[in-house]
Amino acid sequence: MADKGNPISHLHPWNKRTEPARAHNPRAYSWGSSLTWRGHNFEVGAYARLYLSAAARALPPGKHVAADGAGLDFSLPDEHGGEITLRWNIPSLWNAFERNRARAYSLAFNIGVTRENIALAEAAIASGETRTRVSLDNVPTGQRLGVGLWGASRGFLAHWAVLDEQVIDNYQIAIPSRINVGTRMPDRTPGPLEQALANTRIVESRYNGPDDFVGIDIQRVVQSFDPCMDCTVHILIGDDATVLERTVDTRVR
Repeated sequence: MADKGNPISHLHPWNKRTEPARAHNPRAYSWGSSLTWRGHNFEVGAYARLYLSAAARALPPGKHVAADGAGLDFSLPDEHGGEITLRWNIPSLWNAFERNRARAYSLAFNIGVTRENIALAEAAIASGETRTRVSLDNVPTGQRLGVGLWGASRGFLAHWAVLDEQVIDNYQIAIPSRINVGTRMPDRTPGPLEQALANTRIVESRYNGPDDFVGIDIQRVVQSFDPCMDCTVHILIGDDATVLERTVDTRVR
């Protein structure tokens, strides 16, 4: 498939079909697909959103959020009708603590962006603009390609659709958790979560045997990604090949 004459990879979501892969290879390393960028895994989420916004310096000019390449400055309302300022700097070290800290600062980011959008809406209303939607009365026929790119609370979210004669022929979605918990690449490069778990120091001060293993250090790393799925971790204990399983569940119930 090509869009405007440019060839698109056979791995592109518009060309992809979802099939029950487990039936084809029941012993596969994973049955879940994950979005990659030019052959590389990447991390999404509050940390990535703040990092890219700060480093790219491509935010529209505004009063409430500003980027300077090294961090972000926020202007937020206080309880007395004044303004308070916050600063988030791109950290030199990337770890579970910084993911959680960035999630807290993302609230300031979201408030700032919301205030910018309110100002734009007020300016549009003042100019006489009243439309809030675009009419879909004249949907084009033939084969059409659609894509929606979003910044969800957990990170980058994307939808791709192929329409054939006004009917959805193919639909693909890439969710943040599937990207962060992505499988290894063909060159064996681990996904973001697996890389984060590697070399994590395990401190079990009350450990006397397998039944005492809590795995709180592992849980902290997994939960820093806020995945909307169960994550089962397998732990090899000592030299006796004892393998433990611990499930970390961060889904909203």
